[in-house]
Amino acid sequence: MSRSRVSGRISDRSWRVISEVALTGTGAITFSAIPQSFTHLQIVGCIRSSALGSFTAAGLRLNADTGNNYDWSYNYSDSSTPLASNANGESNAGFSAKIVAASATAGKFSAFRLDLPNYRAAIHKALLTQSGHAESGVAAVATVSTGMWRNTAAVTQIDFWDRNAGANSWASGSALMLLGI
Repeated sequence: MSRSRVSGRISDRSWRVISEVALTGTGAITFSAIPQSFTHLQIVGCIRSSALGSFTAAGLRLNADTGNNYDWSYNYSDSSTPLASNANGESNAGFSAKIVAASATAGKFSAFRLDLPNYRAAIHKALLTQSGHAESGVAAVATVSTGMWRNTAAVTQIDFWDRNAGANSWASGSALMLLGI
């Protein structure tokens, strides 16, 4: 019988809360002055748009960069509509094809997660997102997307907004948490 043994010091490498945003009214979601003491970032939470319609698309900008420096691709699926799309040279990173909006069932929010590894490294920044929600009487809606910010600067700010309605359209109750490891 073979046995493994771990020796040495075990480090405390767990996610730490950097900042939280919990909207009590309609508003924007921005994480600024991001400390440079972590290796990877993650944003996790639930969001809903106050814009008209059942669904909307989310987007982000890093370090307030409005240049055409973002590439992205997403895959979306529900019980009847698989969809894939991509874009290169965009002025923001588009992702999450379907985020719950004002006309959806009251109290419903989309679960959301964004991973931003090596956010301080002098490399182009890769992004990975997942979002989804369950709709009454139909299958769950899920989106997985990836993106690239073609800039080697360390990330110090993340602006997150509704691509169809603008920066100040996240609904009351939307809550996102920025984590670092």
